[in-house]
Amino acid sequence: MLFVNDPRLLTVEYQRYLERRFRGAFALAGTPIRWVLRRRRPGTPARSMP
Repeated sequence: MLFVNDPRLLTVEYQRYLERRFRGAFALAGTPIRWVLRRRRPGTPARSMP
């Protein structure tokens, strides 16, 4: 599940970019990736990655 400000703004190209990065980082070759986009609630602060 991917929380975004506006799901309509996540382009297909960027989804492909994210998929390639996830596959490279986590050895997911051949594993289907299904993106579930959720709009972040207004006023919810964004979390930074460690």
